[in-house]
Amino acid sequence: MTEDRLIILMSKKLRLALVKQIKPVLSQDYTTINKETLKYLLDNKPLKIVLIELHNKSAQLGYKKVAKDLFDDIIEQQMLIYAEEIAGKRITWLTKETERLILDIVQGGITQGTTNGWGRDKIARYIRTELSEQYGTISRYRSVMIAQTDINASVNYGSLTSAMNAGVPMRKTWVSGGADSRPAHLAAMGITVGMDEVFIVGGEKLRYPGDSSLGASAGNIINCRCRMVYERINIGI
Repeated sequence: MTEDRLIILMSKKLRLALVKQIKPVLSQDYTTINKETLKYLLDNKPLKIVLIELHNKSAQLGYKKVAKDLFDDIIEQQMLIYAEEIAGKRITWLTKETERLILDIVQGGITQGTTNGWGRDKIARYIRTELSEQYGTISRYRSVMIAQTDINASVNYGSLTSAMNAGVPMRKTWVSGGADSRPAHLAAMGITVGMDEVFIVGGEKLRYPGDSSLGASAGNIINCRCRMVYERINIGI
């Protein structure tokens, strides 16, 4: 499967998972919806399952791009462990964003109802409708953004892991995703470092494009399309 096809497939699955995430909220009295209650109301299980699948497939795809013949059961298990770890971290970040979106919609509905003199029932219906429609619309582009960002990151993780397992001395070079890439990512084009070293991009450390494990900000990662190429180091005897 190509990356483009994987993005299309996972975007659809992510959108469904994001909609399912807020389904329990729709049946709640809007006056009880707040930051604390959302922690218990949101259904994160479908989203976590999809994220694990996304990162696992992406990491395997990246690994096989570099050295398909080195892929075995041990590597497959390593990719799954990585996917589960990353999915757990992404759930935390994505859930915070979901909570913010829901609270904004609920508060907006309360303000609208109060301004227009609506009764409690009308405000409740309005908020449910807004949650279904607005969140549904937001989930469309949000799912694509997540798929593009996360697939690119995990493909790069997989390719780096594969290159490091090749058993020969190599180095990695940053390749920007195109002319419309961030200025910092364009500036990183052609930077070459050792396999265990980090790229400094926009003042932040990244082991590979899309890497957030060393604290890179969302602004340095979201929708990144950058890649790496690897070069064998010839060591003279």
